[in-house]
Amino acid sequence: MLRQNTLMNTMKHLMRYEGYTVQQRVDDILDKISKRIKLSSKEEEFLGKYDNISDDDLKDLQYLKITGGEPMLHPDFTKFIERLNHSQVVVEIYTNASWVPKKKLLNMLLKFKFCNIYVSIDGTGTVQEYMRHNSNWDITEKSVRKWLEMMKIHDNVRIDWAPTWSLMNGNYYIEICNWWLKTINEILNNKSYKCCVVTRNFLLYPEHYRMNLLPNQNELKQKAEKYIMKLKNSSYSGVENIIEMTEEYIKFFEVEPKNEIIPKNAYYKTTQVLDEIRNQSLKEMMPLTYEAMYNE
Repeated sequence: MLRQNTLMNTMKHLMRYEGYTVQQRVDDILDKISKRIKLSSKEEEFLGKYDNISDDDLKDLQYLKITGGEPMLHPDFTKFIERLNHSQVVVEIYTNASWVPKKKLLNMLLKFKFCNIYVSIDGTGTVQEYMRHNSNWDITEKSVRKWLEMMKIHDNVRIDWAPTWSLMNGNYYIEICNWWLKTINEILNNKSYKCCVVTRNFLLYPEHYRMNLLPNQNELKQKAEKYIMKLKNSSYSGVENIIEMTEEYIKFFEVEPKNEIIPKNAYYKTTQVLDEIRNQSLKEMMPLTYEAMYNE
């Protein structure tokens, strides 16, 4: 078993176990936690050797972070989860909500001391389907609602929203925020204020997807400022998080890109190639983005 002093010396050390990238670190604000593990679900990082993590290494585990894609669909996910001492572990899982969780998995996650699910939703309807290729919006929405219904019933579960903002969905910001607010208030009612939002997740790389390359950014900033005023008068619970994120959204446009020409050319070429490969159309699926980038 790794002891506390060993952890202190290996805060940024990455070890590979069974296809999981295991990062053990000690945070000052969480110095009472003796073990922390971060698992990545990237397919190339699953080496098929998860049994190399001994039960001795896991028995003192108190915090577990699992990132996506969609880690819960991996065939080894439940095998690993079943080995943990659930009652002492706080688990944090990121999902793209590309599937509707089944009862067996939900029951397993309920055993944890606390379960925090982050849903990575970057759009609604065809916007989400374009940005998350091969996703189905009906399934995505059903998945989010299923997670929220779980939170409504169980106090050891919290569902948070982790959107990523970029040139692609910047024009749909208000629409997506309204969907989130409406959904959590409809399902959770007076409990919706407990849902948190990752408020500063703005894409920086690749540069040609940075939101501040949008030609209509002044218009978007003005709409965002009016949106903040509307939110302040809203009866919805949970608007504070959206107001904070909207303020960050406005600030991001104020950062001038170093070179607009090169990134934009890369964007146009990338979009053309992706649309051909995927047999899809930016113009049809994300008309506001298309209009902003091609009709400036």
